[in-house]
Amino acid sequence: DGLFKPIMDGGITVAMYQTLSSRMKDKTVQKWLQSVDVLIVDECQFATAETFKKIIQKCPANFRIGMSGTPFKEEKHKRMEVRGLFGPILSVVSNQELIDKGVSIRPSIMFLDFKEPKVSSKVKYVDAYPTHLKHCETRNKLIAQLAEGFVKSQRQTLIMVRHVDHLKALHRKMPWAETAHANSPNRQQLLDRLRTGEVFALICTPIFDTGLSTDYIEAIINAGGGQSEIEVLQRVGRGLRVAKDKEKDLWIIDFVDGHHRDLRRQASKRLEILSNQEAFYMTNYIHDLPQEVQEALDKSLLNSSHFEMPLLQT
Repeated sequence: DGLFKPIMDGGITVAMYQTLSSRMKDKTVQKWLQSVDVLIVDECQFATAETFKKIIQKCPANFRIGMSGTPFKEEKHKRMEVRGLFGPILSVVSNQELIDKGVSIRPSIMFLDFKEPKVSSKVKYVDAYPTHLKHCETRNKLIAQLAEGFVKSQRQTLIMVRHVDHLKALHRKMPWAETAHANSPNRQQLLDRLRTGEVFALICTPIFDTGLSTDYIEAIINAGGGQSEIEVLQRVGRGLRVAKDKEKDLWIIDFVDGHHRDLRRQASKRLEILSNQEAFYMTNYIHDLPQEVQEALDKSLLNSSHFEMPLLQT
């Protein structure tokens, strides 16, 4: 929050990239960075950004440790940049190991195929995304029904979108849910209420893709589409943590978006990313959902083939 009190003579300083970046011209900051012997960076996949990289490069620490829950698997150039900043990979922890040790919960993942007319291939993605994803009546109605069902099953639910106008469109269908975006004045208060269980449904933009630390999220609805591996895994990660008294499982809901070729390609990519994760449970049977969610769903909005369909082909 802009507070700057580095420990100059040994000891541990916890710093944020943004705070350091805004003070890089300060000679006191430069002197302090030069004195750091051990550097530990969380979410080190972001270290390849120029702003973050400049900070790390000005720190001559001989011991550098980078940690990430979403390492680069396909973007080889970024993976090599991370290795250049921190060195070789020393340890890899699998999803299965985290689940076996009681650190993570095994998620159940379902892609819903909903009824929506096909879109001409001549329609550009820039037009298809707002019309057939953000403001698609069938899709948004399904999202509201899913959220209502998960809340009735006593599961704290995140509905994650990419844009504020989509957040507002969904909020009109579920005014009982809370909302959070970059300009929300009450974000910290919302987080506190989420942690205490006072908030059971939260529609939020990517401000909570990372940095949301709560152990009680038990349902995540990806309403915003996309295809970034880091974004997909970061969203799932909001609910993987196990709490001592967390009784429910974790459900991840996404959508086929098959009515436009680019939206379908992105949905295929998301499905491929999640299907390749060790120990994640993929299902496409409505009857696997909690009973309250099944009762809340208007099944006439779904393609009948969904009950028996194979997972979306890439």
